[in-house]
Amino acid sequence: MCGRGRIGSTCDVLGCPGEAEPAFFPSYGVIKGMFEKFLSMSPVERSEKMLTHEGYLTQRITNETKRNDRAKKTNDVKEAQEDMNKIYEGSLDLGELDVDRLKKLRVGS
Repeated sequence: MCGRGRIGSTCDVLGCPGEAEPAFFPSYGVIKGMFEKFLSMSPVERSEKMLTHEGYLTQRITNETKRNDRAKKTNDVKEAQEDMNKIYEGSLDLGELDVDRLKKLRVGS
């Protein structure tokens, strides 16, 4: 099996030109179980579980934005701590700091 393409997070079909049967990841039995579970749900439950591509992208963008905001806040705190240490050591003067770095000092405390 040459494994054409990238393996998806839920399932994927892998195959090569010339192969009679494609390989399934996860196994065919796991995929069949997932499909049967989905079909056993009532139509109302199924529609609640389904997500449009636009909804998926919106959800993904929202999650990435939140993750980036958390990382930015963490970085701001670390930069403020570094500046405070330099000020304490005397290797950095408050007059050298621009407005953004001064605001970060407030956030870091």
